[in-house]
Amino acid sequence: MDPLLTNIDALRSALNNFLEPLLRKENLRIILTGAGTSAFIGDIIAPW
Repeated sequence: MDPLLTNIDALRSALNNFLEPLLRKENLRIILTGAGTSAFIGDIIAPW
């Protein structure tokens, strides 16, 4: 397995605990900013 995926999988519970209350908010907007990697990540997760 890819090392990044292994790391994310190991942190899944902590990530879920952080994200779940946020993702339940009505009209939530997530804005990614940065130097190019943000657009890449945004393009990947936008379908979800």
